[in-house]
Amino acid sequence: MEATRPSRRWHGGAARSTRVAAGLSMAVGAVLAGVLVAPPAAAVGGPADGGGKAAKNDSSECRTSRTVSSERLDFGVSAEFRVATDRKGNAYLNDDRNPGIWVNLDILEGTPECVIGSAVGTDESPATVTLTLLSKSGKLYAASCAITATPFTAANLEAACGAGFTLVPGTPV
Repeated sequence: MEATRPSRRWHGGAARSTRVAAGLSMAVGAVLAGVLVAPPAAAVGGPADGGGKAAKNDSSECRTSRTVSSERLDFGVSAEFRVATDRKGNAYLNDDRNPGIWVNLDILEGTPECVIGSAVGTDESPATVTLTLLSKSGKLYAASCAITATPFTAANLEAACGAGFTLVPGTPV
């Protein structure tokens, strides 16, 4: 004998689905309305918004992909500078005149928490390297460091970069 399956019927399923969909669309609409009506936050620097050494706390919440950027300077001093990030949101600087040495940029004042992107630029006169870091909060921070005949190390980077990282004005959030 062949076994038969009992009939599967929805009892009230359509009405329940309609109520759930209506509730979900109202919630999404409310969130979108709040996003569109709310003014954009002003980007400011400091510990409260992820800038500065004081803001460094538990980096376990920061998960990001690895990035790298580089720039070569061939004027007076010939060097290539690289900035790389790790999956924990830390940023490191490498000066190819000092092979294999990567300096954690956290030693500089104002280094943002949870770095998700980087850029490097050089200028010939005066010889400087500009390091730009994008934080997970969407804010850009930049530091300008004087290039000398001595390669960058953890011991001389703070002196070369002066004030460290500062918020780039007008950064969209």
